[in-house]
This record gives sequence, structure tokens and C-alpha cells, in this order.
Amino acid sequence: MNEIQGDLFEVAKEGYDAFCITTNGHIKKDGTLTMGRGTAGLAAERFPALPRLLAERIRADGHVLHVVSVTEIEDVSARARMPTPYLVAFPTKPAWGVINYDRLPGWKMPSRIDIIVQSALELVIAIERFKWAKVLLPRPGCDNGGLHWEDVESVLWQIFNSKHVLDRVDIVRRGP
Repeated sequence: MNEIQGDLFEVAKEGYDAFCITTNGHIKKDGTLTMGRGTAGLAAERFPALPRLLAERIRADGHVLHVVSVTEIEDVSARARMPTPYLVAFPTKPAWGVINYDRLPGWKMPSRIDIIVQSALELVIAIERFKWAKVLLPRPGCDNGGLHWEDVESVLWQIFNSKHVLDRVDIVRRGP
């Protein structure tokens, strides 16, 4: 599990089979997934149909890891901007949560390590199923999620090492 500094979408062009974006499971009234910040926000800007596609997947299969093939991106110009054959929606936050007795949408919640653990385990299954040699993952749950990288890194290392995919996952971090 190497750590690389740079822009997720630029680094992903360097020989990766898939890249991940971190997501919450909150579906807005207009039927689209909330993708306003972080890697999800950047992906929504590049692939405008993605928030609706992921919301449909979440309604059908639940708030789990979702793999999107470049062939599912209907807009040809957006498809051309896809840096890898696959995009992976990697949940780090709940769809809904409660803070101080207030019910809040997932995007307002902090990331949770238990959701990251489940997403990492599901990513291992996807790596094996699709026979991916290299996957790029941003630091899940950090930045907008509020978790400390050292805590998340330790958990990811344990999972990826125990499942023998440690050398197939790289971590990208933004700027200096």
C-alpha cells in the first residue's frame, strides 16, 4: 500500500484499473446522491450523471460499495474524462445519523471507521472479482470526514494485508 501525493484524477491515469471516490449514502429529494464535497464532489463535476446513477444503485442494493464501469457513463464527453475503466463508490459515512437528538443527513455526519472497514472488505472482493492489478483510493474518512489518517491507515493496512491485496491498493493524498 503505497501513498502517492497528487490529484486523484491525474494519478489515476497512471496505469490503474480502478479509482475510488468516498461517498455518503444520502439521497436528495431530486433523486440524486449528495456529492457536494471532496472526491465525490469532484467526480460529480466531471461525470454529471453519476449522482443519479449511484442513487439508483443505493436504492436497489443499499449503501454499499458500488462499481461503475466506464461503459455506464452515457455522456460520451464525460466518458472520455474517465481516467480508468472503473470508478468505485467507497462509503465512509452513513446515509443518516443522529447528533444531539437531531436527525441529520449523512453528508453532515463524520465518517465512521466501521463503515470504512466494511467498504475496504467489499473493495477486496471487487479487486478479486474484477482481477484488478492496481486500485487508487483517496484517504477515506479524512479531510471532510474528520478522521485521523493514522487511525484509518492502520485499519486499511490490516485488512489489505490479511487479504493479500496490500500491493494492489495505492493511497492518494491531496497537496503538501
